[in-house]
Amino acid sequence: MRSDIFRNPNPLQFNITLPPKDAPKVPPGIRCPKTFLEVGKYLHYLLITEIGHGGDPYLATWKNRPTMFNKAYQAQFTAYAQGTYPFAVPLGPNQSPVDWWRAFENSDQGGILAVCAPFPCLKPGGC
Repeated sequence: MRSDIFRNPNPLQFNITLPPKDAPKVPPGIRCPKTFLEVGKYLHYLLITEIGHGGDPYLATWKNRPTMFNKAYQAQFTAYAQGTYPFAVPLGPNQSPVDWWRAFENSDQGGILAVCAPFPCLKPGGC
């Protein structure tokens, strides 16, 4: 309290903002925690909306199992963000990114994320 910094505070200087004590927990291996949380929250919202109103047959199987869906989504999204199996598998020879994502469709390892893969117009019946 007797430090020089407290004697003549300058109102034009930067303030130090401390993060909240109970900050959201992010799994280890995530390079950009804030992006992970924001993108994960947004994709979860889109998927929940699709489950309730959409016509995707794979997501329709989760309609009456919200707790199981949340756990599966969190596991898949975390694996994708960490770059772990199955998302660590590189593209095969002559395999396009669309084919790589199609390999996950209707699977327990990446089926939820494959529904909202970055190439929806290239899927059969997309757009």
